[in-house]
Amino acid sequence: MVKVAHPLQHLLRDNFVDINWEDQNSALDFCLPILDSLANQPSLMVDALEYAFEHDPVLLARSEIDHFLDRAVLFEDHSLDCSIRLQKLHAGDGDRPHNHRASFATLILQGEYRHAIHSHPADLDYRQQTPPMTVEEIEGMKTVIDRVEKPGSYYAIHHSLVHSTRPTKDHLSVLIRGPSVKTRNFFFDEKRKQSFWHVSTQDETEEAIAGRQMRTFDRSAVETMIERLSQI
Repeated sequence: MVKVAHPLQHLLRDNFVDINWEDQNSALDFCLPILDSLANQPSLMVDALEYAFEHDPVLLARSEIDHFLDRAVLFEDHSLDCSIRLQKLHAGDGDRPHNHRASFATLILQGEYRHAIHSHPADLDYRQQTPPMTVEEIEGMKTVIDRVEKPGSYYAIHHSLVHSTRPTKDHLSVLIRGPSVKTRNFFFDEKRKQSFWHVSTQDETEEAIAGRQMRTFDRSAVETMIERLSQI
């Protein structure tokens, strides 16, 4: 059987592995031409979605649906330490302040969201206690950047930064994610004034993972993404 080439393989540079994900500006400079290529040729993302369904069940298993976003993993290469993802935030369903297990660069394709970066303790990622922050620290968190991200907006986020995204219109974005550098990340529940750790999939139960995998649902979630891409 002839192996079918992934439709996004040609977009990645030979030295992608050398990207400095610790430097947000450097990461963004490197990723932006790739993100622009995807935004200008949305059919490539459609082809990647179809490729996962037809040729790569492992890749499809990485695509998930949960209460505030649909995330399709379009491409993943551990030798290059990167993945390309298409994300749809649900309008009216605000995201909680959090950080990430990996740094990433993103470009907004459709819709918009309120994007805020919050202050946080410098040693947050190294803490062992649960919950990770005290009530006093939580109440002392300040918003240091607050802006609206619209189609064409782009930015890079270091894995240590605490930020939140609150959709004001149904949204779609594409992002390039670097390698995971942590086994957990921080979340803050504003309503309950509580913070907690969210562990990586390697530390979750198979039932928890399977319950949100996109392949667990019917194809409608992917068809919705394909329809949105056709409107770009």
